[in-house]
Amino acid sequence: MKENYSYQQLVDYVRDNIYDCLPEEERGNKIHIRPFEKIGSSYLAMCMDSKPFVGRAIVNLDDFYQLYKNQVPLEELMEQMASLLTKTFPNFNTAAVSKDYDVVRNQLFIRLSNRVWNKDLLEKVPYLERDGLAITCHLLFSKPDDENLMSCIVTNEIMERYGVTQKQLFSDAMENGQRLFPERIQKMEINWVEQKKPLEYLVVTNKQGINGAAALFYPGVLERLGEQFPGGFYLIPTSIHEFILEFEQRGLPLETMEESLKGTNQRVTYSKDQLSNEVYHYDPSRAYFERAKTYQKRFMN
Repeated sequence: MKENYSYQQLVDYVRDNIYDCLPEEERGNKIHIRPFEKIGSSYLAMCMDSKPFVGRAIVNLDDFYQLYKNQVPLEELMEQMASLLTKTFPNFNTAAVSKDYDVVRNQLFIRLSNRVWNKDLLEKVPYLERDGLAITCHLLFSKPDDENLMSCIVTNEIMERYGVTQKQLFSDAMENGQRLFPERIQKMEINWVEQKKPLEYLVVTNKQGINGAAALFYPGVLERLGEQFPGGFYLIPTSIHEFILEFEQRGLPLETMEESLKGTNQRVTYSKDQLSNEVYHYDPSRAYFERAKTYQKRFMN
């Protein structure tokens, strides 16, 4: 078997040989390889045709090429890809995705991403902007606690097909997302900068800890935090999974917070999980969420 495949050679090999790795009863199904775009990343994907009401997993060929480069045997990778292709999700309601909003209303949830970093995809989907951050709506087809969540983003085309307004879509997605992925606000000790000992922070995420930064924008979450900390607070977007809350009265310089955030993004956080290089601020007296630099500029003036 040929060694040292290039990316395109590996894709061609998979296309030509993957059917031989499938169970006999699955070899009649057509397999597609096409670009796939999602919030935070895009990649070449492989998927298999499915019957209505049964979803299939999507194989990320970019990830498998990285495994191949890391010396995982090709035979083993082919077996893993075949196993993923045949994995089914009975909760995936393809008919509902096509037309029935009353069915999918209870599958809606929200995610948070960087508007600039995802500008091409956001041209195709409805979203709400929060000073450089974008809230998008998604449909969940697996259970909320599944290890591998299966979902799709709601595009402008899908929203129009449902015949609902953007206001209604986001209202339902936020309310239902709060049920599927309830917010979790917990204490954590973090050595955010060079200190003699860690400081205690609040971390805002969801119960599952996946895409939990969006929980900050659930109905009532910022308002309840504002009641607890009426003097205001900073919000550090360490990833799409969480915000760290820094108490304003503690006096940590904004430059220190942003320097630490940028360093974390560069050294620790995967690019697809990064949310922003900027720190945010919430002013409870005005119920206002904005970039911390904007807040400080107005405050100092």
